[in-house]
Amino acid sequence: MNNKGFHLSVSAVSKAKNHSVLAKSAYNSGSKLIDKQLGEIHDYTSKAKDKILNLVDSDGTKYTQVIEKNVMHTALITPTLAGNLAVTREGFWNDIERIETRKNAQLGTEIDVMFPDGITADQRIVLAERYAQTLSDRYNVLVDVAIHRPHSHEKHVGEVEVVELTSRNFHAHILLSSREIVADVEGYALSARKNWLQWSTEERLSKGLNGRGDELKYQRQLWADMANKLLPENKSISEKSYREQGINRLPKMKLGKSLYKDILKGKRSVIHEYNETIDEINAYIEENGLVIEYDDKGRIDLESNVQEIDGVTVHYKKRKPFARFELSNIRLVDPAAELTPLLLKRTVSLIVMRPMIKHLMSF
Repeated sequence: MNNKGFHLSVSAVSKAKNHSVLAKSAYNSGSKLIDKQLGEIHDYTSKAKDKILNLVDSDGTKYTQVIEKNVMHTALITPTLAGNLAVTREGFWNDIERIETRKNAQLGTEIDVMFPDGITADQRIVLAERYAQTLSDRYNVLVDVAIHRPHSHEKHVGEVEVVELTSRNFHAHILLSSREIVADVEGYALSARKNWLQWSTEERLSKGLNGRGDELKYQRQLWADMANKLLPENKSISEKSYREQGINRLPKMKLGKSLYKDILKGKRSVIHEYNETIDEINAYIEENGLVIEYDDKGRIDLESNVQEIDGVTVHYKKRKPFARFELSNIRLVDPAAELTPLLLKRTVSLIVMRPMIKHLMSF
């Protein structure tokens, strides 16, 4: 991520992970959807309603505050070529659940995006729907769009006091179906096989399509380009990393909703410790005019293999992996009795940072 407000993540909605695409859609849209096969009810209508918080100010005076509904806007986007299709959220995602019978089937793809500062409320709708329509036409799929207000987190103090804490990011959930949707005499039909977005890289290249990495790059660049057309002239975002932009900083890791809530409760996490260490290193780099040296023989995701297949030019990213580590595999253990909390913190920071220190110049 860069320092201008760009965030786009892509994840699979998969039966292998015990996901329900109906539950995902219900959560995103703030609606009540019934799984007709399992008889389960996914009710998230509370997200589409205002709520009242009981607060206490610094003087101990109690008051109430209305928190506006989390779900601001929803839409179902279908391919332009398919014409005006009569589609309902519950009916369509039940059809997907019904047709995807394999126990590890992928039910859809979700793209989460953050709106950058400078985009107005009306522009958020225009941007999200325009982006979704482009993807719908590209993959010939239904796209379920939901724009969310920043999440409100309440921290309870004592028995009655409540303090409202809210993050600032307006964001959208963009859910793409696993199958193509086409016009049919009965309204619409789903393709017999997955849409090409979910094909393997080998099959994509054989059909003259870009590889997976380049398709993700396209989705990220498309969002940045569309957002920049709506942003004021003095603001812009980029899908490129710090490194690709030539910004001499190390990136931090996204905390996520659950870890953010833990921090509000006074709890710590390895990722939180990691981000604090990154802040310290970045400050040191800036203060001392240092340059980050990656020493991986110039590998950077700016170049790709260009191949000619049946007269069609396709691109396939070069894949030389960085030296990396997985924070999910790092666990905190109880320190020895003689370790102080400060020493423990420094020890954890060193454990987390050791794989990255070799990427810095000596200082």
